[in-house]
Amino acid sequence: MGFYRDGNFIPWDDEIDIDIFSEDFAPHFHKIASDFVSLGFIVRTTFRGESSKMALFYKGLKTAIGGVYLDGAKPDFRQGVAYQWPVRFYENATRFEYKGKTFLLPGPMDEYLTFCYGKNWRTPLVSDDPEEYMSREGGQFKYPPPTGRVRAVLSRLKRLLTSST
Repeated sequence: MGFYRDGNFIPWDDEIDIDIFSEDFAPHFHKIASDFVSLGFIVRTTFRGESSKMALFYKGLKTAIGGVYLDGAKPDFRQGVAYQWPVRFYENATRFEYKGKTFLLPGPMDEYLTFCYGKNWRTPLVSDDPEEYMSREGGQFKYPPPTGRVRAVLSRLKRLLTSST
């Protein structure tokens, strides 16, 4: 979203997220991880077939790569671990130029970003809580939102983990 909306990274986001088709990612997962390690990356992997993911760390930058897969029960959606997106966004990929490089982004981008973040996606929202910045209108969340009690526990846990003692 940052590339498209702001022409740059989102300053308060802690990572770059990349989705890759599971049918391309899973068969080569271990080779991809090995290649990144040989290039000097720190690589943390979670192999679980279609929903495999890896986190890459290099020079203070984190990149998260996750497999998105087709599910026979919901053939119109690509599934991730916690989210799902209509396949039409991937079938209509948009070429986007950033700093002389071409990237394929889900398209049409305005519709994809509205689906993910709601109609106000053009207005930056400084938050790292998906409950605040992701839209529930489009149906991309695969799970119901946490209850008030769960949210309170998660909030306390986050404060404990991020407080400097």
